[in-house]
Amino acid sequence: MFWGASLFLKDFLSKQALFSNVAGIIDRDSAKWNRDFCGYKIYSPQMLDSINPDRVILTIINDNEAVYESLREEFLQKYPGIELCENITAAIKYYCPFCKKEAVFKNAGYPLRYSARCPYCNSLERHRFLYYIYEQILEENKNRKIKILHTAPEECVYKYLSRKTNIEYTTVDLNPDGYPYADNCLKMNILDMKFEDNTFDYILSNHVIEHISDEAGFFRECLRVLKPDGKLIITAPYYSDLSETFEDSSITTDEERLKYYGQSDHVRKYGKDIFARFSKYGKVSVLGADFLPENLREKMNLGDIESAAIISKILE
Repeated sequence: MFWGASLFLKDFLSKQALFSNVAGIIDRDSAKWNRDFCGYKIYSPQMLDSINPDRVILTIINDNEAVYESLREEFLQKYPGIELCENITAAIKYYCPFCKKEAVFKNAGYPLRYSARCPYCNSLERHRFLYYIYEQILEENKNRKIKILHTAPEECVYKYLSRKTNIEYTTVDLNPDGYPYADNCLKMNILDMKFEDNTFDYILSNHVIEHISDEAGFFRECLRVLKPDGKLIITAPYYSDLSETFEDSSITTDEERLKYYGQSDHVRKYGKDIFARFSKYGKVSVLGADFLPENLREKMNLGDIESAAIISKILE
Protein backbone atom coordinates (compact mmCIF):
# COMPACT_ATOMS: atom_id res chain seq x y z
CA MET A 1 0.00 0.00 0.00
CA PHE A 2 0.95 3.63 -0.42
CA TRP A 3 0.69 5.96 2.57
CA GLY A 4 -0.22 9.49 1.57
CA ALA A 5 -2.32 10.54 -1.44
CA SER A 6 0.24 13.23 -2.14
CA LEU A 7 1.10 15.36 -5.15
CA PHE A 8 4.40 13.49 -5.24
CA LEU A 9 2.57 10.17 -5.66
CA LYS A 10 0.28 11.59 -8.34
CA ASP A 11 3.24 12.96 -10.27
CA PHE A 12 5.15 9.71 -9.89
CA LEU A 13 2.27 7.52 -11.05
CA SER A 14 1.72 9.77 -14.07
CA LYS A 15 5.26 8.92 -15.22
CA GLN A 16 5.38 5.25 -14.29
CA ALA A 17 3.56 2.11 -15.27
CA LEU A 18 0.97 1.13 -12.64
CA PHE A 19 2.27 -1.08 -9.88
CA SER A 20 0.96 -4.63 -9.59
CA ASN A 21 -0.57 -6.09 -6.42
CA VAL A 22 -1.34 -2.73 -4.82
CA ALA A 23 -4.06 -2.89 -2.19
CA GLY A 24 -4.69 0.86 -2.19
CA ILE A 25 -3.66 4.11 -0.54
CA ILE A 26 -3.79 5.09 3.12
CA ASP A 27 -4.38 8.73 4.02
CA ARG A 28 -5.22 10.46 7.31
CA ASP A 29 -7.48 13.02 5.61
CA SER A 30 -11.03 11.70 6.04
CA ALA A 31 -12.21 13.85 3.10
CA LYS A 32 -10.21 11.58 0.80
CA TRP A 33 -11.47 8.24 2.09
CA ASN A 34 -13.15 5.93 -0.44
CA ARG A 35 -12.18 8.18 -3.33
CA ASP A 36 -10.32 7.04 -6.42
CA PHE A 37 -6.71 8.24 -6.78
CA CYS A 38 -4.85 7.31 -9.98
CA GLY A 39 -6.85 4.07 -10.15
CA TYR A 40 -6.43 3.16 -6.47
CA LYS A 41 -8.89 3.46 -3.58
CA ILE A 42 -8.02 5.64 -0.58
CA TYR A 43 -8.53 4.13 2.90
CA SER A 44 -8.25 5.36 6.47
CA PRO A 45 -5.14 4.36 8.47
CA GLN A 46 -7.33 2.15 10.63
CA MET A 47 -7.84 -0.14 7.63
CA LEU A 48 -4.21 -1.25 7.76
CA ASP A 49 -5.05 -3.79 10.46
CA SER A 50 -7.69 -5.49 8.34
CA ILE A 51 -5.89 -5.21 4.98
CA ASN A 52 -2.53 -6.27 6.48
CA PRO A 53 -0.29 -5.51 3.47
CA ASP A 54 3.23 -6.90 3.12
CA ARG A 55 4.73 -3.45 2.49
CA VAL A 56 3.73 0.18 2.97
CA ILE A 57 5.44 2.89 0.96
CA LEU A 58 5.53 6.41 2.40
CA THR A 59 4.86 8.87 -0.40
CA ILE A 60 5.15 12.25 1.31
CA ILE A 61 8.80 12.88 0.50
CA ASN A 62 10.38 16.28 1.18
CA ASP A 63 6.97 17.97 0.95
CA ASN A 64 7.01 18.68 4.66
CA GLU A 65 9.75 17.18 6.81
CA ALA A 66 7.74 17.40 10.04
CA VAL A 67 4.74 15.61 8.48
CA TYR A 68 7.00 12.98 6.98
CA GLU A 69 8.74 12.25 10.30
CA SER A 70 5.38 12.14 12.07
CA LEU A 71 4.04 9.57 9.59
CA ARG A 72 7.19 7.51 9.84
CA GLU A 73 7.18 7.38 13.64
CA GLU A 74 3.47 6.62 13.75
CA PHE A 75 3.87 3.75 11.36
CA LEU A 76 6.88 2.20 13.09
CA GLN A 77 5.13 2.27 16.45
CA LYS A 78 1.74 0.94 15.33
CA TYR A 79 2.71 -1.53 12.62
CA PRO A 80 6.09 -3.12 13.46
CA GLY A 81 5.14 -6.26 11.54
CA ILE A 82 4.73 -4.50 8.18
CA GLU A 83 7.75 -3.63 6.04
CA LEU A 84 8.19 0.12 5.60
CA CYS A 85 9.64 1.55 2.42
CA GLU A 86 10.57 5.17 3.00
CA ASN A 87 11.11 6.14 -0.63
CA ILE A 88 8.66 5.27 -3.37
CA THR A 89 11.41 4.92 -5.95
CA ALA A 90 13.17 2.41 -3.71
CA ALA A 91 10.25 0.03 -4.19
CA ILE A 92 11.08 -0.70 -7.84
CA LYS A 93 14.08 -2.30 -9.51
CA TYR A 94 15.05 -1.66 -13.12
CA TYR A 95 17.50 -3.28 -15.51
CA CYS A 96 20.75 -1.74 -16.75
CA PRO A 97 22.18 -3.37 -19.91
CA PHE A 98 25.66 -2.02 -19.18
CA CYS A 99 25.82 -3.67 -15.75
CA LYS A 100 23.57 -6.60 -16.61
CA LYS A 101 21.97 -6.04 -13.19
CA GLU A 102 18.60 -5.15 -11.76
CA ALA A 103 18.80 -2.37 -9.21
CA VAL A 104 16.93 0.44 -7.52
CA PHE A 105 17.78 3.43 -9.70
CA LYS A 106 18.49 6.89 -8.33
CA ASN A 107 16.50 10.02 -9.06
CA ALA A 108 18.37 12.47 -11.28
CA GLY A 109 18.15 15.62 -13.35
CA TYR A 110 16.46 18.97 -13.25
CA PRO A 111 13.54 18.90 -13.16
CA LEU A 112 13.79 15.67 -11.20
CA ARG A 113 13.36 12.38 -13.09
CA TYR A 114 12.45 9.45 -10.89
CA SER A 115 14.55 6.27 -11.00
CA ALA A 116 16.72 7.62 -13.82
CA ARG A 117 20.33 6.76 -12.89
CA CYS A 118 21.88 3.31 -12.46
CA PRO A 119 23.68 3.19 -9.09
CA TYR A 120 26.47 1.00 -10.45
CA CYS A 121 27.57 2.67 -13.70
CA ASN A 122 25.61 5.96 -13.63
CA SER A 123 23.85 5.21 -16.92
CA LEU A 124 20.83 7.42 -17.65
CA GLU A 125 17.81 6.70 -19.82
CA ARG A 126 19.49 7.90 -23.02
CA HIS A 127 22.55 5.70 -22.41
CA ARG A 128 20.46 2.58 -21.88
CA PHE A 129 18.61 3.36 -25.10
CA LEU A 130 21.87 3.97 -26.99
CA TYR A 131 23.33 0.71 -25.71
CA TYR A 132 21.20 -1.23 -28.16
CA ILE A 133 22.14 1.04 -31.05
CA TYR A 134 25.81 0.53 -30.23
CA GLU A 135 25.26 -3.21 -29.94
CA GLN A 136 23.75 -3.22 -33.42
CA ILE A 137 26.76 -1.34 -34.78
CA LEU A 138 29.15 -3.81 -33.18
CA GLU A 139 27.23 -6.75 -34.58
CA GLU A 140 27.24 -5.26 -38.09
CA ASN A 141 31.01 -4.76 -37.87
CA LYS A 142 32.04 -7.84 -35.93
CA ASN A 143 34.30 -9.09 -38.71
CA ARG A 144 36.32 -5.91 -39.19
CA LYS A 145 38.19 -3.29 -37.21
CA ILE A 146 36.42 0.05 -36.90
CA LYS A 147 37.49 3.46 -35.66
CA ILE A 148 35.16 5.24 -33.23
CA LEU A 149 35.48 8.81 -31.98
CA HIS A 150 33.54 9.64 -28.81
CA THR A 151 33.06 13.26 -27.71
CA ALA A 152 32.66 13.94 -23.97
CA PRO A 153 32.71 10.21 -23.16
CA GLU A 154 30.22 9.09 -20.55
CA GLU A 155 31.64 6.62 -18.04
CA CYS A 156 29.19 3.79 -18.70
CA VAL A 157 29.66 4.01 -22.47
CA TYR A 158 33.43 4.43 -22.20
CA LYS A 159 33.89 1.32 -20.06
CA TYR A 160 31.60 -0.66 -22.34
CA LEU A 161 33.30 0.31 -25.61
CA SER A 162 36.88 0.31 -24.35
CA ARG A 163 36.59 -3.44 -23.70
CA LYS A 164 35.73 -4.21 -27.33
CA THR A 165 38.65 -5.69 -29.22
CA ASN A 166 37.55 -4.77 -32.75
CA ILE A 167 37.40 -1.02 -32.00
CA GLU A 168 40.10 1.60 -32.27
CA TYR A 169 38.48 3.89 -29.71
CA THR A 170 39.38 7.58 -29.38
CA THR A 171 37.86 10.02 -26.89
CA VAL A 172 38.09 13.82 -26.91
CA ASP A 173 36.93 16.77 -24.86
CA LEU A 174 37.93 20.37 -24.33
CA ASN A 175 38.40 19.55 -20.63
CA PRO A 176 39.68 15.95 -20.44
CA ASP A 177 40.38 16.25 -16.70
CA GLY A 178 36.63 15.93 -16.24
CA TYR A 179 36.87 12.31 -17.42
CA PRO A 180 39.35 10.64 -15.04
CA TYR A 181 38.07 7.17 -15.96
CA ALA A 182 38.90 7.72 -19.67
CA ASP A 183 42.54 6.83 -20.32
CA ASN A 184 44.20 9.16 -22.82
CA CYS A 185 41.15 11.36 -23.41
CA LEU A 186 42.55 13.96 -25.83
CA LYS A 187 42.25 17.67 -25.12
CA MET A 188 40.64 19.00 -28.26
CA ASN A 189 38.19 21.62 -29.46
CA ILE A 190 35.53 19.75 -31.37
CA LEU A 191 35.28 22.71 -33.75
CA ASP A 192 38.93 22.26 -34.71
CA MET A 193 39.93 18.63 -34.29
CA LYS A 194 43.49 17.55 -35.11
CA PHE A 195 42.50 14.54 -37.18
CA GLU A 196 42.90 14.02 -40.89
CA ASP A 197 39.91 13.95 -43.19
CA ASN A 198 38.03 10.65 -43.51
CA THR A 199 39.47 9.07 -40.34
CA PHE A 200 36.56 7.57 -38.39
CA ASP A 201 33.83 5.04 -39.12
CA TYR A 202 31.58 6.38 -36.35
CA ILE A 203 31.37 9.46 -34.14
CA LEU A 204 29.32 9.28 -30.94
CA SER A 205 28.14 12.57 -29.47
CA ASN A 206 25.55 12.63 -26.71
CA HIS A 207 24.20 15.86 -25.27
CA VAL A 208 27.09 17.95 -26.59
CA ILE A 209 25.66 20.00 -29.46
CA GLU A 210 23.36 22.01 -27.16
CA HIS A 211 26.49 23.37 -25.45
CA ILE A 212 28.10 24.59 -28.68
CA SER A 213 27.23 27.97 -30.15
CA ASP A 214 28.53 27.16 -33.64
CA GLU A 215 26.11 24.38 -34.58
CA ALA A 216 27.16 24.42 -38.26
CA GLY A 217 30.84 24.30 -37.29
CA PHE A 218 30.23 21.25 -35.10
CA PHE A 219 28.61 19.28 -37.91
CA ARG A 220 31.10 20.46 -40.51
CA GLU A 221 34.05 19.28 -38.43
CA CYS A 222 32.47 15.97 -37.46
CA LEU A 223 31.57 15.14 -41.04
CA ARG A 224 35.04 16.17 -42.19
CA VAL A 225 36.74 13.53 -40.04
CA LEU A 226 34.19 10.84 -40.90
CA LYS A 227 34.96 8.37 -43.65
CA PRO A 228 32.76 8.68 -46.77
CA ASP A 229 30.51 5.88 -45.48
CA GLY A 230 30.87 6.88 -41.83
CA LYS A 231 28.06 7.88 -39.47
CA LEU A 232 27.61 10.46 -36.73
CA ILE A 233 25.27 9.17 -34.00
CA ILE A 234 24.02 12.11 -32.00
CA THR A 235 21.50 12.82 -29.26
CA ALA A 236 20.42 16.12 -27.77
CA PRO A 237 17.65 17.12 -25.37
CA TYR A 238 14.64 18.47 -27.19
CA TYR A 239 11.17 19.60 -26.21
CA SER A 240 8.18 18.21 -28.09
CA ASP A 241 6.01 21.11 -26.91
CA LEU A 242 8.31 23.58 -28.69
CA SER A 243 7.56 23.86 -32.41
CA GLU A 244 10.85 25.57 -33.26
CA THR A 245 14.26 25.55 -31.66
CA PHE A 246 14.86 28.60 -29.49
CA GLU A 247 18.20 30.35 -29.31
CA ASP A 248 19.12 33.95 -28.64
CA SER A 249 22.71 35.17 -28.75
CA SER A 250 21.88 37.95 -26.28
CA ILE A 251 21.28 35.30 -23.58
CA THR A 252 24.76 34.96 -22.06
CA THR A 253 24.61 34.60 -18.27
CA ASP A 254 24.23 31.34 -16.38
CA GLU A 255 21.01 32.62 -14.82
CA GLU A 256 19.48 33.53 -18.16
CA ARG A 257 20.50 30.27 -19.80
CA LEU A 258 19.02 28.29 -16.92
CA LYS A 259 15.79 30.25 -17.27
CA TYR A 260 15.43 30.01 -21.05
CA TYR A 261 17.28 26.81 -21.96
CA GLY A 262 16.81 24.71 -18.82
CA GLN A 263 20.53 24.47 -18.03
CA SER A 264 23.14 27.12 -17.34
CA ASP A 265 25.63 25.84 -19.91
CA HIS A 266 23.18 25.30 -22.78
CA VAL A 267 23.08 27.74 -25.69
CA ARG A 268 19.82 26.66 -27.33
CA LYS A 269 16.65 24.73 -26.63
CA TYR A 270 15.81 22.28 -29.38
CA GLY A 271 12.22 21.88 -30.48
CA LYS A 272 10.33 19.64 -32.91
CA ASP A 273 12.44 20.95 -35.79
CA ILE A 274 15.64 19.40 -34.38
CA PHE A 275 16.05 16.77 -37.10
CA ALA A 276 15.11 19.20 -39.86
CA ARG A 277 17.92 21.41 -38.58
CA PHE A 278 20.33 18.48 -38.57
CA SER A 279 19.34 17.57 -42.14
CA LYS A 280 20.95 20.80 -43.35
CA TYR A 281 24.32 19.21 -42.67
CA GLY A 282 23.92 15.59 -43.77
CA LYS A 283 21.55 12.75 -44.52
CA VAL A 284 19.52 12.03 -41.37
CA SER A 285 17.77 8.89 -40.19
CA VAL A 286 16.08 8.78 -36.81
CA LEU A 287 15.74 5.99 -34.28
CA GLY A 288 13.04 6.66 -31.71
CA ALA A 289 11.31 4.85 -28.87
CA ASP A 290 9.83 2.21 -31.21
CA PHE A 291 13.38 0.99 -31.90
CA LEU A 292 12.98 -1.08 -28.73
CA PRO A 293 9.97 -3.17 -27.64
CA GLU A 294 7.78 -1.55 -25.03
CA ASN A 295 8.43 -4.20 -22.37
CA LEU A 296 12.18 -3.59 -22.64
CA ARG A 297 11.71 0.18 -22.40
CA GLU A 298 9.67 -0.33 -19.24
CA LYS A 299 12.20 -2.80 -17.83
CA MET A 300 14.95 -0.16 -18.14
CA ASN A 301 12.67 2.76 -17.14
CA LEU A 302 13.35 4.72 -20.31
CA GLY A 303 10.23 6.86 -20.00
CA ASP A 304 9.82 9.45 -22.73
CA ILE A 305 13.23 8.87 -24.24
CA GLU A 306 14.58 11.14 -26.88
CA SER A 307 15.45 9.89 -30.35
CA ALA A 308 18.91 9.36 -31.78
CA ALA A 309 19.87 10.90 -35.12
CA ILE A 310 22.20 8.95 -37.40
CA ILE A 311 23.82 11.36 -39.82
CA SER A 312 25.75 10.42 -42.93
CA LYS A 313 27.70 12.53 -45.37
CA ILE A 314 25.91 13.73 -48.47
CA LEU A 315 28.44 12.76 -51.10
CA GLU A 316 28.81 14.93 -54.18
